[in-house]
Amino acid sequence: MADKGKEMLPPTRSGNVESSSSSVNTYTLEKDNPQQPLWRYVKKIGKGPGGGGNVIFCCNFCEMTFRGSYTHCKAHLLHIGGIGIRPCPKLTNEEIKIFKKEQDAMQLRRRHGHHP
Repeated sequence: MADKGKEMLPPTRSGNVESSSSSVNTYTLEKDNPQQPLWRYVKKIGKGPGGGGNVIFCCNFCEMTFRGSYTHCKAHLLHIGGIGIRPCPKLTNEEIKIFKKEQDAMQLRRRHGHHP
């Protein structure tokens, strides 16, 4: 555990993610953990301090930068209060419903033991 917080990742190649963000271009960001589907809607900038699942990420919609875990990403995109992160001001209710459906589908698969 001597390396705690010292792990440095090379800079992400943001050129791979186009502003029209289709899942084809951003899939590489979340394919390492299909149980966290909403990561594809943010750009991971780097590893956050303190280890664990914390990363620095930038929302693809409002372009605000945050530091936190998948829980923070999910709270930002799904407008979940009480997590300590502001909701994305650019998302419509329809988009939030779509993201919630993706998250719910993943949780359902996880509950039934189906891992993609």
